[in-house]
Amino acid sequence: MAHFIDSFPGREIILNGEKFLYFGGTAYLGLQTDFDFQDIYIKNIKKYGTNYGASRKANVRFTVYEEAENNLANLVGSENCLTLSSGYLAGQLISYYFHKNGYQCFYAPETHEAIHQQRSKNHKDLDQLILDLKKAVEVDNKNPVLFLDSINLDGKNYPDFEWLKKLPLKKLILVVDDSHGLGIVGDDGGGVFRSLEKIKPKELIVCGSLGKGFGIQAGMIAGSGQLIKDLKSTTMFAAASPASPASLVTLMDSSEILSKKRIALKNNIDYFTKCLKNLEALTYIKDYPAFMINDERIPPNLLAHNIIITDFNYPTENDDVVQRIVLSAHHNKQDVETLARAIDIHYTN
Repeated sequence: MAHFIDSFPGREIILNGEKFLYFGGTAYLGLQTDFDFQDIYIKNIKKYGTNYGASRKANVRFTVYEEAENNLANLVGSENCLTLSSGYLAGQLISYYFHKNGYQCFYAPETHEAIHQQRSKNHKDLDQLILDLKKAVEVDNKNPVLFLDSINLDGKNYPDFEWLKKLPLKKLILVVDDSHGLGIVGDDGGGVFRSLEKIKPKELIVCGSLGKGFGIQAGMIAGSGQLIKDLKSTTMFAAASPASPASLVTLMDSSEILSKKRIALKNNIDYFTKCLKNLEALTYIKDYPAFMINDERIPPNLLAHNIIITDFNYPTENDDVVQRIVLSAHHNKQDVETLARAIDIHYTN
């Protein structure tokens, strides 16, 4: 059931004059409605404008792009970094680059469409994917690229990525969509780059959206200096409008706010798992703010208690229903208690 609203869905949504608690979406740190964050953003909009529609290859260029990209590379732990106007475009650019240059591309189960090219498909079976990748390296002597999402709520990827360690990683390029990790997991919200670097793949590229954990409309690609140089020379990069400079500068200016928000989010996660008596109702990863629902009867029960969660078919109407609870830094203790109590009531009735 679609709910139509007229303002950003923070911790509450107003529908037909009635208040509902909202535990959905991807505003993990609640930055989009944070007054201090907005003030910094508005200040930067006044200096850099609401949008910058020129090519990054134009003869007049903002200096802040390189500064912001160096800042992100330091945060993530990569040699270099490239920003784009969205996480989807970032995924499409890196995917296009490897497909166009003749690499053999493999997709792990449940990999997001953002890093797909037309006609590419996910492997449905993880064990078969491992066998196929080993064959590509050891028998066919190929130079394969493996695309995957950093975070699946079944825990097969982040935080341990155990199945990746079964692969011939020294001959394998990894492309990881970290849209749901950036800003939230890793040191200072730097995502999964540093942890994946430790398993020593041949090459590691991390891409993703900055709109979820970091609350700005932008995307990024992190990798080697040579890769970023190659990507900058593509027609796709030259033809695309860049991320808003005001957004990128706001991200650099908001480190203190981000740190406080991550602490608030961690506290909410801890409090929720403490309050909820029926943890078996959910599948989740320790210290991560999203919780997959194991009982399809829970969402309508929550709605009856004026609680709305993520509950829709994704990515198309013909695909499975995504039913997910998402905690944010903007929720307070009472919100969390109300959510936990509503889930537990379902199990006592």
